[in-house]
Amino acid sequence: MTAATPQPCLLTVIFPVYDLRGDVVERVRRWTRGQDLEPGRYRVCVLAGPEAKFDEAGLHNVLRNHDLFVRLPSTGRDADYWNEGARRATTPWLLFVEAHAVPARDSLSALASWIDSGPDSPACNFRVQSRSDHRVTRLLERWFDETHAGWSSRATWPRLHRTACAIRRDAFEEAGPFEPAYGQFAPPLLSAHMHRRGQPVVMLPAAKILHEDLPVMAPHHEDTADYARGEAEARAANDPAFFEAYFGPSPFQTSEANHSPDRTRAIVFNAIGAILRRHESAKLLLPIIRRFVSAAIWGLPLRIWLLAAMTRLDEYAVMYAPVPLSLQWKRFLLAHRRVVHVEQLRWSTRNPPVALQAVGAADRSPIDKIDQQTILGVHAIEQFEAAPFRWTRPAFLIRVAFSGSAVLQLETRGLRGEIHPSEITVVANGRFIDDVTIDTEQTIAIRVSPRDQATEGDILVFTTEVCEPAAGGAPGRRLGLPLFSVSMQRVGA
Repeated sequence: MTAATPQPCLLTVIFPVYDLRGDVVERVRRWTRGQDLEPGRYRVCVLAGPEAKFDEAGLHNVLRNHDLFVRLPSTGRDADYWNEGARRATTPWLLFVEAHAVPARDSLSALASWIDSGPDSPACNFRVQSRSDHRVTRLLERWFDETHAGWSSRATWPRLHRTACAIRRDAFEEAGPFEPAYGQFAPPLLSAHMHRRGQPVVMLPAAKILHEDLPVMAPHHEDTADYARGEAEARAANDPAFFEAYFGPSPFQTSEANHSPDRTRAIVFNAIGAILRRHESAKLLLPIIRRFVSAAIWGLPLRIWLLAAMTRLDEYAVMYAPVPLSLQWKRFLLAHRRVVHVEQLRWSTRNPPVALQAVGAADRSPIDKIDQQTILGVHAIEQFEAAPFRWTRPAFLIRVAFSGSAVLQLETRGLRGEIHPSEITVVANGRFIDDVTIDTEQTIAIRVSPRDQATEGDILVFTTEVCEPAAGGAPGRRLGLPLFSVSMQRVGA
């Protein structure tokens, strides 16, 4: 009787010794000894930094001959270890896992069966489960379930679950690797790159894995803050058209609450000064004052401290206070949003807005090349005849720097239709600028003299409103101008 030919090794489980929440030997044993898949069909690659302390001899006892342990020369994030494991893998499939996730006994056999079926998709997620033995873990279970369900909706695009996701090695090499500098945001960013290349991620319900949540809120909030920091850094480093197509418009372009007190105070004083010069402008400018006055009054350190203190109170309410489940859930969500807001405030403090500089007559700044904090009050990037543009709101601000007289040019290409100068109101340094002209191509030119502006500041632009038709049950946007480019041109240049 001829013995069956063993099947080739199919996949590598890449296990980072990072955020263990348990004993590394027992965690690895679940992968090497606790699976019902034929041992030769997969290998496990365990990676650890130089400072990781654990029972290394015990780890070698649970690793099999064809498994691998790598002690890296420098400490990194889980994404650093995932990337290194992928570089060392020789199998056609890679399974990236978190160290604190516990697989079901049949999870790898379910994955192998799916791969053997010849799937069209080059990636899949395990079905992530959570414990429900504590009030915090129950809330986390609900949050993860709703988040993952949202990722699977037809109205959006699928994302990799960092807890356990399998990717065909050639697809990972094409779209990847993970970008460790972005922390928790690295898997969503890789997901977007894969989706853009036509490499969808699917759910594999038969492959189950338990995510070990802790019965306290602090670790979840630390991960949330890390995600928000990573998203802000990635947004600044990536092409805006790509990034906004997947992650929406920048919060720094849509929310006045994410800017420094110095900037918001200058905006408020600018508007007040204009009202004092023309009392009839109060109706136009008071909404701007109301939008920015709170951020202008409270200094940034105090705002961050107050938001953090409110988050600590909500953590206590969620973990210990005798409150109804509905209130626990409400405080859980509010605290989550607050953590994100605080990180955005901190990021804007470290990364002040880049002011538009005066340039020569032939130089223009395409809207997709302008810093995300330079223009406040715009919608996400769109395309018109293959050219990127942004709709503004009816009131928007542009951060500019001056060195003598200059002309601020707003290129609209007539997309809104014909605009008359009477439909445009401009305020700078507490003064109204009346020198506004519009050429035949509907490029708006605003002449600014040194007395109209300090060395650096915001120009407020108001225009009559265009109401976008409602669609899909959602109200239409309030639109101002379609901006294809913005430039500051020196007079006489």
